[in-house]
Amino acid sequence: MKKVKIFTLVALFAFLFSATNVFAQPSRAAKFKVVNYSDWTIEYIYFSLTTDGTWGEDKLGEYVLEPQYEYSMTLSQGCGNYDIKLIDEDSDECIVNNVYLCNETWEITSDDLLECYYGENGE
Repeated sequence: MKKVKIFTLVALFAFLFSATNVFAQPSRAAKFKVVNYSDWTIEYIYFSLTTDGTWGEDKLGEYVLEPQYEYSMTLSQGCGNYDIKLIDEDSDECIVNNVYLCNETWEITSDDLLECYYGENGE
């Protein structure tokens, strides 16, 4: 009888420990908003984990991100540092490196895009 009680107690603790770990872990997916505060419409947005080096699919799909609008996104790879490729209405391409994305808002400004297109000196 004593062995049965000990086994039951050990099994109960094992179950509680595993259930606590499952519920304590955050969601693996990174969910966030991209807000376009620039003067240009963003037509394509691609993401790559900085450790990966390959672009995924365009996350806007059939949509475009017009100035002053936002778009909610989910990256199944999870929270982390990403390189982001933006392509605007004029087919200008901007790559922003090493952006941490998780459950927050990421903003695109005209200054960000101009710096990306022309460098810090506007050349």
